[in-house]
Amino acid sequence: MAEKDAYEKALEDLMAGLSEPAPKKAEEEEKEKKSAAPSASSRDAVGEKMSQVDEMAADLEQLLSSASLTEHVEAAKAEEEAKLAEEKMEMEDMETALASALAAPAEPVTAATFDEIEEAWEEPETQVAPVPGEPIAVAPADITTLYQAPAKPGVEEVVVVEPEKLSEKRKRFYAKTSLGIAAAALLSFLFFTYLIQPSLRAYYYHLLVSAVKEKRYADADQHLLKSETFGMTKEKFMKLSDIALENKDIPHSLGFARKAFEIAPVYVHALNRIARIYILQGRIDEAENNAKNTLVIDPDNLEALTLLATAYYKKQDIPKAQRRIADVLARDRNYVPALELSRDIYIDLKNYSQALTLQHQLTEVKKDIPEAQKLLDLGKIYYSDEKFSAAEGYLKQAFEKDPTLWEAGYFLAKSQIGLGKYYLAGEQITRTLKEAPSPTLDMYHLRAVSNYELGNIRTAIEELQRIRVINPKYAPLYVLMGKIFVHTYGEYEAGLKYLEQARTLKFEDKDFFRTLGEAYFRLRRHREALEAWKPLLANIAPTDPFLFRVSACLIHLKQMELAETILLNMQSKGSRATAIQNNRGVIYELLGNRDQALRFYFKATQIAVTQGRKDSAVPKKNFDRLISKQGDLDVDLSVMLQP
Repeated sequence: MAEKDAYEKALEDLMAGLSEPAPKKAEEEEKEKKSAAPSASSRDAVGEKMSQVDEMAADLEQLLSSASLTEHVEAAKAEEEAKLAEEKMEMEDMETALASALAAPAEPVTAATFDEIEEAWEEPETQVAPVPGEPIAVAPADITTLYQAPAKPGVEEVVVVEPEKLSEKRKRFYAKTSLGIAAAALLSFLFFTYLIQPSLRAYYYHLLVSAVKEKRYADADQHLLKSETFGMTKEKFMKLSDIALENKDIPHSLGFARKAFEIAPVYVHALNRIARIYILQGRIDEAENNAKNTLVIDPDNLEALTLLATAYYKKQDIPKAQRRIADVLARDRNYVPALELSRDIYIDLKNYSQALTLQHQLTEVKKDIPEAQKLLDLGKIYYSDEKFSAAEGYLKQAFEKDPTLWEAGYFLAKSQIGLGKYYLAGEQITRTLKEAPSPTLDMYHLRAVSNYELGNIRTAIEELQRIRVINPKYAPLYVLMGKIFVHTYGEYEAGLKYLEQARTLKFEDKDFFRTLGEAYFRLRRHREALEAWKPLLANIAPTDPFLFRVSACLIHLKQMELAETILLNMQSKGSRATAIQNNRGVIYELLGNRDQALRFYFKATQIAVTQGRKDSAVPKKNFDRLISKQGDLDVDLSVMLQP
């Protein structure tokens, strides 16, 4: 009964509402105020409202004819509860799936994954059920035909998402991915540059240093290529040059110094090292140029000044060398390399007292000088003073104390040659060549001299030819070649050509002057022979057999008094009596004093026979000729004179 009353009351309210005019909205009232007469669209709206009222009335009548209102309410309530329970179960399933996904390890992103993601962006999500009360986003397959899905129960409106919005999302995704890849690449580059590359550089350089120290040069070349790949500095190359020099490996030391120079062409340390090695190799002109280049960069560089002075000294330009040494000592009076070079120059100038003074100064400056080096320096001074016996004693001690001191072995061999010990000199220079860090041309030349004096002429010539291939401007080889052609082969013109070549190279030592004069003498160019011998006369011993040649030239030039003075001086010093008496006989024969000439020829022959000498043939022939021909002087003087 109560339900019926409530229903009737609701019906009355509904009918009352239908009989009253519907309230107008503010916007419609405003439109009506603006427009005096209703428009056609307003009439259509009223007609639509009236049709809706008719439909509602029909539905109401159907409701009244069906079950009671309570049953409808309870059914609606049950339906709502079932729907809520279903949604709750779906939420629980989603939470379970989310927990499982978070617990599982992340799968790597691959190219296929990127393709799937890109396809997902391109396909519209049409399989997801719409949520009541929320807009649904549908991406059209074709931009030109936008499609709006038909309305479904519980859905108020359908929102179409424009393709531009999807493009923006894709751009953000690609931007984040590209940024990640770039960051990874940058981190990899930094890791390699600051961690891996320095480690590899240090590792290969360590292998390179070890290979050079152990003289494993095949391995060193491979490690050098790898070290250069990861970067090398000029200081590292100079350290390798130092190691090679300590190992007495001059070629590799030069190679590493050149590498440092290629990195830094103004690196004076590398330039000086190259110049020093050139001097050791006998490449004096190149050493001079390198030293001058260093002085252009650093005019006050003491090492470069000393190296330039050494180059001048090696070229026998003593005044220039002394001026450079003076420049060095003016800056540092105790600079050891300059003091050593100055001592050697004074030895060459035969100022041995000054050389010894400098040697004592060096000993004071170099407190830690080895004993072997002290003996070597003293031996060199005595050798230069032609005191070969004393020099041999000092140098032999030096070489015994330090067999690696190759310079001691070199000067010991030269002293033994001065003493006529050619076989010992040959053995000594062979040992020295093995100990020398880089055998110099002077050493090979000394071995050639030893072979020449021992009569091994072919071996000596082969040695000289090898020297000429290495350095065709090495002047001493031309002097020895001249001696071989003049004294061994008797080819005086050919010998003169070699000697003139040595003179062109500004090399003139005792052997040069002696051999040059001998060649002129044999060619009967006596005046030129005397000119060649003149530099030797000031420092020649009065008993030197070489003076016989000089007296013979004077006799040929009719300078009898001077020739006899030389012979008398030689006789007083106990020189060869037979040759002196014979040559004095030639002088008197040329002066027309036949009787006095016969007396000297006879005396020379008598001395030779009495002493059992084999040089009596020349004076006896002169005596027989003068007796038989009664003073016929139309005879070759070279036959009459006894050398």
